[in-house]
Amino acid sequence: MELKGSITLDKETMNVLKEKVREDVMKDIEKSGLYFEEVERYLQQCSYKTYANLFERTLDDLLNRTNPESITWRDDKRKWQKLQAIKTILEL
Repeated sequence: MELKGSITLDKETMNVLKEKVREDVMKDIEKSGLYFEEVERYLQQCSYKTYANLFERTLDDLLNRTNPESITWRDDKRKWQKLQAIKTILEL
């Protein structure tokens, strides 16, 4: 599809359009998921404060919804234990 021409939007309409596009993108991500590389690229570009906030806000949920008994590989169990240790340190 090719569109030609120009459209001038007032600030309020532009903000509504941006929000709608953002909602559509989020729905698409929820439906089809993110690729690991996309998440990694985003996290690498975050400021330390944003990264720390994301990490702290999501760590509890991740650990709470993970059944350690369902982790079968030793390396994966070690990763889960490291995350548990990090949580303990963050709670100090």
